[in-house]
Amino acid sequence: MSRNAGHPFFARLQRLIFSDKSCRRYNNSFILVFHIKLLKVTDPEYTKKEWIEILNVRLDGTPKEAALYYGLEILPRLMYCLQNSRHSCDLCSRYFEDLNRMTFQIPIWMKDNDPQMKLYQQLIENVGKHLRDTHRVIPRGMILSRYIVASLGAGALIALAAAYFLSISDMTGMIMLGIVGGIIIGWVTGKIREAVLNKQNRIF
Repeated sequence: MSRNAGHPFFARLQRLIFSDKSCRRYNNSFILVFHIKLLKVTDPEYTKKEWIEILNVRLDGTPKEAALYYGLEILPRLMYCLQNSRHSCDLCSRYFEDLNRMTFQIPIWMKDNDPQMKLYQQLIENVGKHLRDTHRVIPRGMILSRYIVASLGAGALIALAAAYFLSISDMTGMIMLGIVGGIIIGWVTGKIREAVLNKQNRIF
């Protein structure tokens, strides 16, 4: 038995060297050779695709309806965004650690209808506000939805005004035409705006 038995493994930095001989001694069926000069506990950097895979495992079993209600689909992009910002922003670093811990508990909280989900929702709201106000970064789809809603309303009002001043009898049809036109214009302009922001790395 090792002299260090009973001591926490991560209690301090430990110098470890795994040799071919030591690996054979502990597992003759699998020879693994590691030469580690200094063991350090580091946080790996993941890509968006890797975050999707990681969170798929952590959130396995989460009901689809609940996932949609709590907006869990945004988590991979949000974690990736916070991961990249945490080195230059202390608040992003704190948000990243808090959210990372929560992702292990979310399925349990949802299953038990735990009040902790309110803390998760509040955290997501705080993160979004911080990213928007401090880093001028917004989630994908937000600009598009705003443009569509705004154009939809504008299209309906313009169609209503046109029907009134031009004395068009089919006012309902005119308003529907304005709504459809507004949605199309909003979608196109929203997509263009998102493309511009994406090039500026202001969308996650």
